[in-house]
Amino acid sequence: MSRPSTPCSRSAASARRPFLRTPRCPATYGRSTRGATAYKVCLRDVPPLADGVPVFERPLFQPDGACGTYADLDPARHVLFWGSFNPLHFGHELMAAQAERMTGKEVVFAIAATHPDKGTLAPEELMRRAEQFRWRWPVLFAERVALYVEKAKAFPGIGMLIGADVALGILNPRYYGGERQCADALADLAGIGSRFYVVGREIEGKFVTLDGLPIPQHLRDLFIPVSGRWDVRSRDLR
Repeated sequence: MSRPSTPCSRSAASARRPFLRTPRCPATYGRSTRGATAYKVCLRDVPPLADGVPVFERPLFQPDGACGTYADLDPARHVLFWGSFNPLHFGHELMAAQAERMTGKEVVFAIAATHPDKGTLAPEELMRRAEQFRWRWPVLFAERVALYVEKAKAFPGIGMLIGADVALGILNPRYYGGERQCADALADLAGIGSRFYVVGREIEGKFVTLDGLPIPQHLRDLFIPVSGRWDVRSRDLR
């Protein structure tokens, strides 16, 4: 993959994205299930990020609204953070910041148009969600990558930030058609240099980290732990 024409240094990225650098809207404050204050990012009255540009023609949007392509992503410089982000909240941002500190790479939020359990999002809905990231983070859209194995193959070598609950899904044979197909798919991911940075998540009332997941020994190198705990969930803020 080629580098973008104007690479962003770590210091420049940090200067561009201080936390909560735009005012939060009082009407969008909420509460997490554990009682911590949370927020939804306000959507402002601004021109659409993709004004006149088909979403998947230039699907990488920078915080200032500039558009790019998949070729601008570099395994040495970027980590992808896939999710629905409906809405984006401070837990997402803190997870991304922790991953940046840990890896020295820039986190790019990413939204797949198709989800294996939630269906397909229209381009208009994708762009509505993109507005949350303006002046905060880069965001990427992709088609035909519903499963994480498809995401990893579409963006080979680029690390991905995930929760422990997502890691369990990656290990679940039902998404692959059986145990053997699952084992083969995960072996392929190891072969192309995929890495998953795993944040602990609450699963069935218990906080679970990477160490608590049933990962076969030969696949351990696929997964890297990320320290921290952020229990805010988007569905609690909708």
